[in-house]
Amino acid sequence: MNATITDEIADIYEQLLSILGAQKYNIWFKNSTKLSLYDEYIKVSVPNKFVASWIENHFSSAIISAVSNVVGKSVEIAFSIEPELAGRKKVSQLSKSDSKKRESTLSKTNSGSKYATLNKATSQKRQYKLNLDDFVVGPCNKVAYSASRAIVENPETLFNPLFLHGSYGIGKTHLLQGVCNQVAKVRPNAKCIYVSAEEFTNQYVTSLRSGKLEDFRKKFRSADVLAIDDIHFLANKKSTQEEFLHTFNTIDLANKQVILASDAHPKMISQLTESLVNRFVSGMVVKLDKPSYETRLNIARRRAESMNVKLSDDVLSFVAKKVTKSVRELEGAILKLSAYSKISGDNLGINAVRQILKDGVASADVSANVSEIKAAVAAYFEVSEAQIASSAKTKSVSLARSVTMYLVRELSNLSYPEIGKMIGNKNHATVIGAYKKISKALSEDAEFSWKSNNEFFTCRAREIITSLKQTLGV
Repeated sequence: MNATITDEIADIYEQLLSILGAQKYNIWFKNSTKLSLYDEYIKVSVPNKFVASWIENHFSSAIISAVSNVVGKSVEIAFSIEPELAGRKKVSQLSKSDSKKRESTLSKTNSGSKYATLNKATSQKRQYKLNLDDFVVGPCNKVAYSASRAIVENPETLFNPLFLHGSYGIGKTHLLQGVCNQVAKVRPNAKCIYVSAEEFTNQYVTSLRSGKLEDFRKKFRSADVLAIDDIHFLANKKSTQEEFLHTFNTIDLANKQVILASDAHPKMISQLTESLVNRFVSGMVVKLDKPSYETRLNIARRRAESMNVKLSDDVLSFVAKKVTKSVRELEGAILKLSAYSKISGDNLGINAVRQILKDGVASADVSANVSEIKAAVAAYFEVSEAQIASSAKTKSVSLARSVTMYLVRELSNLSYPEIGKMIGNKNHATVIGAYKKISKALSEDAEFSWKSNNEFFTCRAREIITSLKQTLGV
């Protein structure tokens, strides 16, 4: 079976960019990950096992959705380790000549992608993943789920907006998309839009540049249900915040519904205008907590049943106890076990499950956690893990090293000397200095600037740390 034509691969990359957003796309797909599409599967070539495990656990559904949007059918995912990709020249998978194609893709998202208006057909196609009926309810999310159900069952708004917040991978996106899909089912004529704040911003900027601002406003302000994910992305984007505020007010005055999701409470999102924060807290603000063991067990059991894979109660209990970071990681673990079970034809026991999940399950092994942090930071700043552990003083490497030390200190119980030993045998004073540097930048909402591959980057400290924590699933 031969790989299909390059145009389809380019379209899949475009879809991944739209689905994941620029930050995650750039870290995990832009440079060192290569896709090859075959008749029945898509091959994901990566430089090492860590990247393979990470993409499998965090982005499998995004890849499947991207392929489905392009070729119109679901395919399996196969991973291939190609170490030479680690040294590949850092160039974008999307060439400059594709800039017009990107704008075309933004236009397509208005009618057919993950961030599109969700009509009845789209809702049915993604129902297995996004239907509210598939959402496992527990003490951690009961209020958020009940509020989401109320929106579906009551055309008249009860609270506006519904603002959901909590850490990465605990069900916010599921609720937003689930509401849109359910409303599309029970009220087929209702216009439901699910979009990320990044995509909202991109479409707004594109409409300004192309002179189509009125079309943009007509699209969003006429929504019966507008669900915007990762609303914290609007921080420090005053023009987009003003546009969104007018959009919100128009929808609210029409007695229509707005649903928002963020990684933090509205008052904890820096660089938001006071009027926007006041609007957010005037509705219903609900926090989703990390699921308890019982809820994780129910999720694991439900997910296994949906994939028609038989896992014993002992195995399900083991997975629920070991996979604690997020629902997405838990679902990824079950997906992996399902694939192994179908390939081997065996009933998986505890020992086999422990071996299968050893690279992807949240591990008590501190060195594994430090390795994940180093890999994520290295990918973010486009440096190597070896450089982080070295004595190199270039701005990008030095900043990456400081961020790594800060995150390890925040996300582990390691002492300063232990952290220094695990990151190139650095002196404990170096680790203390790095931790204080990043902590001060966060408290002052400071910006960092660095150069990578002859390209200059500027980003606020909080955005860097938040993005990396989301990537790490914490």
